[in-house]
Amino acid sequence: MLNTLPIARLSIEKSGIGMNLAENLGRAFPQVVGEAITSASKERCCTDFKILLQHGDVDLPRGRELVAQLHSIKRRVMPSGNVTFEAERTNRGHADRFCAIVLACQKERGRPEAPRRKSACGCSGSWGATD
Repeated sequence: MLNTLPIARLSIEKSGIGMNLAENLGRAFPQVVGEAITSASKERCCTDFKILLQHGDVDLPRGRELVAQLHSIKRRVMPSGNVTFEAERTNRGHADRFCAIVLACQKERGRPEAPRRKSACGCSGSWGATD
C-alpha cells in the first residue's frame, strides 16, 4: 500500500502492540510516523473530534459499523480525576475505525489550511481549540 498509493502520512500508535510495526515501517517509509498516545492526548483528541462532529466539520462515510463504533465510545472519569475513553471489545474489533478517524482529524488540526476547508480525511482544517 505504501509503495503504490500516494500516502503523505501514516500514523501508527507506537506504544504497546504497534511499537514494532511503527519502527519497522518507519525505517522503510519516511511518511510513517509513530504516535505516542497518552491519556491526555486521547482526551484532547476525542474532545476535539466531538466538537468537529457537533459543528458539522467532518464528513464521514455512512455505514452501520462506523456508526456503531462511534457510539461505542464511553467517557469515564476515574476516582483519580483522570478521564478515560473506552470501548467494549467485540468480535468486530475495539473501535479501531473510531481511533483511526480521530487520529487523522487530530493530525489535520495542525495543518495550515484555509478556515473551514475540509481536507481529504473529511476533517476541517480550522479548529477552535488550541494546544
